[in-house]
Amino acid sequence: MKLKFRLTKKQLVIAGVGLLVALIAFSRAKKDTGADTGPQLVPVVIEDVTNTTVVQRLLINGEIKGLNQADVYPDVPGKILELYVSEGQYVGAGQIVATIDRNQVGMIFMPATVRAPISGIVGKIYVEKGRTIAPSVPVMLIADTRIVEGVLNVPEKDIGLYKIGQEAEIRIESQPGMVFKGYVSRITSLIDPLTRTLEVRLTLVNTDNKLIPGNYADFAIKVKEIPNQVVVPFDAVIDMFERKEVYVVENAESPHGGAAVKDNPGTPKTVPLGSGKYLVARQRQIVTGIRDGGMVQIVEGLKPGERVISLGKENVIDGTLVRPVKLATRAAAQTTGTTNAATNAAAGQR
Repeated sequence: MKLKFRLTKKQLVIAGVGLLVALIAFSRAKKDTGADTGPQLVPVVIEDVTNTTVVQRLLINGEIKGLNQADVYPDVPGKILELYVSEGQYVGAGQIVATIDRNQVGMIFMPATVRAPISGIVGKIYVEKGRTIAPSVPVMLIADTRIVEGVLNVPEKDIGLYKIGQEAEIRIESQPGMVFKGYVSRITSLIDPLTRTLEVRLTLVNTDNKLIPGNYADFAIKVKEIPNQVVVPFDAVIDMFERKEVYVVENAESPHGGAAVKDNPGTPKTVPLGSGKYLVARQRQIVTGIRDGGMVQIVEGLKPGERVISLGKENVIDGTLVRPVKLATRAAAQTTGTTNAATNAAAGQR
């Protein structure tokens, strides 16, 4: 006589759960016998907090104008007969730049000449051949571009920061990577009542005539230098709107970030492994001041010799274990970054 056993649905479920538990236990046992791979470390770029001289600069946009420039007007009305020059061409004072056909119905005249009032570069031609103009219509603009001016319209709130003699760096889009030098040479005494701005003029040395009157330019005005200031890379600062923070890197004695950290229930026990065995990221609030290129002044919260995370901070939280990595282009980026000054309008702005 044969006996037949049939498992109920409940028994099948219990058996399946038991098998799953056994497999998990076997897997853990096998993992425990393997090599200890240690805690996971997040790669970051770590940089030192240093002392240096901070330069406060004002960034403002302006226009390039010829220090000595003039619009050229005809003496008589008529039609443009010929234009003898082109934009960018050098002309001498008294040189004929155009002729005017001043003939009228029933009257014939010799063509009238239009002459350059000054020596310089033809910056702009306003008319074309065949156009009829009057003596009040300019034909072209001529500018002596060996020395040019930068014209700035300064907001009323910043007027007190500008002084005669301040150095400036100037950049234009048509000459990428090139930096021109100049200085504040004139500050007008009246504020424009419509725009609430004050006109400030700078004298610029026009290297190889690359600055053309009419160019739109970016000006970085050097306001002052503050020596012996604590600075960090701007990339290290986390802007939280209401406050600013950095991740400071500290030595840790354990994978939990230090002996003072208590073990959480269900986690492995903290094992002291010796000072400096691990590096841990610690979140800290700071107060910033002037930004000078790729660096930013620290008013409160850090001291020289400490270390901060400049790249990779997005991947960590307070207590994350990290490992330092180096970027080959980092040094070059910092060097060029200092020339791209983008700073606060007032010293010690927080």
